[in-house]
Amino acid sequence: MSSLADRYLDLIAETQQVGWHPDQQRLDEIGAELVELDHQLKISRMTGPDYDRLDKMRGRAHRLLLEARSDHDIALAAAEAARKREAHDAAHPNILSPQRNTLADWSGNALERALRERERGYGRER
Repeated sequence: MSSLADRYLDLIAETQQVGWHPDQQRLDEIGAELVELDHQLKISRMTGPDYDRLDKMRGRAHRLLLEARSDHDIALAAAEAARKREAHDAAHPNILSPQRNTLADWSGNALERALRERERGYGRER
């Protein structure tokens, strides 16, 4: 059986590899394993530098899992927003959406337009 430190390191590595759109089931499995490791750390009677090192690993694993869950929520929200935009565009074909409108970034402010055109390279001399 692996040591507690090795298991934390394996869990950290696995959490880092879940990607930008992680699977909810896999995140739940990682969370359950993390709870088990936390419990084992709590019941172990470690003190001193060993405990401090493991506590830092525990904190890093929790932060990575929180970030992965946040990425999952963001990916779901973005997919839902895309579906809603597509449904709106299909239901209202006469209304230009920002996705289909070529004038969506047009501004009445001349300074904003000039800066945007400069960024795009429209104002460069040849």
